[in-house]
Amino acid sequence: MDGLNLTIGGRKLLLMTTADVVDAASGTTVGAWRSESNEKDNKVRLTVDGGAESAVQAVYQFNGNNQLVAQLVGDDGTVFDPFTFVGGIEIDDQHDLQYVLVDNTGASTGKSITVYGDLSFAENTNHLSIALTGGGTAGIQGLTGVQSLQAEKNHIAAFQADDLLIFHAETDNDIPGQDDLVVIPAKIDFVGAWDIQDGSLVFHSNIKGSPESPAVSIGFAGTLKGVTAGFVYFADKGQTQAALNITGQHVFQAEHATTELAWQTSIGFTGKSFLAQVDATTTTHFATGQVLAIKGDLTLQQDDGTTLKMNLSLEASYSFDANNILVFKALITGGDQPSYDLMLQGRFHYRDLALVFTVEYTQNPTASDIKVTLGITGDRKSIIKNISLVLDISEAEAKLQLNLSFDVRLRFADGVRVKEIPAAAGTAAAIGAGVGATPPVHV
Repeated sequence: MDGLNLTIGGRKLLLMTTADVVDAASGTTVGAWRSESNEKDNKVRLTVDGGAESAVQAVYQFNGNNQLVAQLVGDDGTVFDPFTFVGGIEIDDQHDLQYVLVDNTGASTGKSITVYGDLSFAENTNHLSIALTGGGTAGIQGLTGVQSLQAEKNHIAAFQADDLLIFHAETDNDIPGQDDLVVIPAKIDFVGAWDIQDGSLVFHSNIKGSPESPAVSIGFAGTLKGVTAGFVYFADKGQTQAALNITGQHVFQAEHATTELAWQTSIGFTGKSFLAQVDATTTTHFATGQVLAIKGDLTLQQDDGTTLKMNLSLEASYSFDANNILVFKALITGGDQPSYDLMLQGRFHYRDLALVFTVEYTQNPTASDIKVTLGITGDRKSIIKNISLVLDISEAEAKLQLNLSFDVRLRFADGVRVKEIPAAAGTAAAIGAGVGATPPVHV
């Protein structure tokens, strides 16, 4: 007969998986016990021989198979023998951990052990950490071989939040006398919204069934990197252990162009946004296509006014749209997230069969310039075609501009892209001399 060991007044008791309290000497049932309580203090409460209910502190851990191991600690500090329960892990609607007990076939017995504590993801690991109420920590190991963390879009209509966080884990129960393990997949998912607070990634998880209740915040102790599709969360500071991809966007805000925080970054499907600064350290313009890679720093302004700097890696494709406007779009391949417009502005400069667009993206004078070439430098046919697109003229008219030079500004006005084309765009002499400018061309 096996169970959780406890001795009271010299009498040895066993707290059975059936929730019965059994006298170890006689084998008779003498009471009942429970782990769930309004106090949420991780104390086991039991009644013996019809007497008053008493509370005994429990200490919980998970072994390498994610099985719950419990020990009771007497009021005098006596630590009793540990007991390993057969079961599986679930997080309930109130964010409390329920260890559901199963029989030798894996079927639920209808009993469970409630473990109370604050959930987080520790540094250098993908394991779910529980800071136990009453002291101590316990950890649940994620599945190996695949990413144990997964960020998805929430499709449960009852929740206003759009983000779903899933933690993949399982409990491998080794049953004496059985050749095969009894494997119980964990049920750990959270509905809420992503955020960045105090320099760390946070998931605000809603209390299921109680939308008016405050969200429970689950912290991540690793580091973030900004990428084209949003963010990558790394379990380690060296950013070698990529653990989670989170959707997001990084978009230039023309109305903030004269400030340091000229970008807006959003995270998650819920779209929590931050003012941000982008500083390129290197850029690569791929000759095989109109693709630009930007590497540098992304600095976010958090809600408390402090800033957080992280690495940034963006890739964008660029082309003229149907209105002859140069558009930079995030280059995202695979997955469910669509591409998005980076909303970049800048200036075209033409001279000596070379057409270049310089992006206006930061007020930081030490940041690297972002420039892209349009058409094939030195190739008359290619340059003529691109000049016609920039100046909104025919290719025959563009041919007249080849021996001259000009600048054209592309900017946003009232949320609409406009080109400031020099006056008399079809007249070579006027363009070459830089005579005035026509009113902006709105598209």
